[in-house]
Amino acid sequence: MGLNDTLRYFLSILLIVLNALGFAVGAVLMSLGAAAFAQYVRTPGLYEVIYGRDIYEVLIFFMASGAALILLSILGILAGVFSLINRLRCLAAALLLLYAAIIFALYTLEVIAVSLDFSQFFAIKDDVNATIEAEFNSLLISDMYLNMSRIEFFFQWQNDNECCGWTDGSAYNTSTMAVRLGDSSWRPMSCCGNLVGNETCSAGHSSYYLVGCDDSFLASYSRYSWTYIGISISAALIEGVVLIISFSLIGLVHCSGPKSEKE
Repeated sequence: MGLNDTLRYFLSILLIVLNALGFAVGAVLMSLGAAAFAQYVRTPGLYEVIYGRDIYEVLIFFMASGAALILLSILGILAGVFSLINRLRCLAAALLLLYAAIIFALYTLEVIAVSLDFSQFFAIKDDVNATIEAEFNSLLISDMYLNMSRIEFFFQWQNDNECCGWTDGSAYNTSTMAVRLGDSSWRPMSCCGNLVGNETCSAGHSSYYLVGCDDSFLASYSRYSWTYIGISISAALIEGVVLIISFSLIGLVHCSGPKSEKE
């Protein structure tokens, strides 16, 4: 086996391994997109406030991107496998050309996407605190029980993270429910822990959460944002390496029937 054949075998195996990794990344993208979409369906209002009205299309794009990456990875695996088989070199060359063209287009788009992800992340992070607090307070002042699909997320978040309100629970002092009851100390049940029997939550209850939810919410937001950015960067790096391997294999795979059969 000559040097070219050795290099061809090595690059083919490497292409197969990297595309198997790409398959896994595609599955992760689909899973994250599906999980976020399920959350969006449950509380569409909050997602639209944070990410904009086009968040539905963005989530669909994430799931579609994951599916496309899975299909592309299958194409890459086939190209790598066929490159190992002498009698299938012509088919391997055709698949490699198609694969390399798609990867080149995706790599260009991925570089642009990573740049946009960074700029969008920092731009939104600067505004998200004020935006969510304003939305939260406006829901409390309006009839919040007519907007349960939008405010229930806050109640659930308070319960899960043992916090109350955005910076603290004082925003509830002028909420529609507090006004109806004539009690500015009223708080939703999720603002208290360890309620017993028919106990109600108030600012004076012993298990009332004094901490606001802004820190935990922004920490979660940052964690998910960096996850998406990290996946995008990883995908761009992998695509760059795969692109180099693909072009190298195209040069090493010679589609010449008789010669291939002889080898």
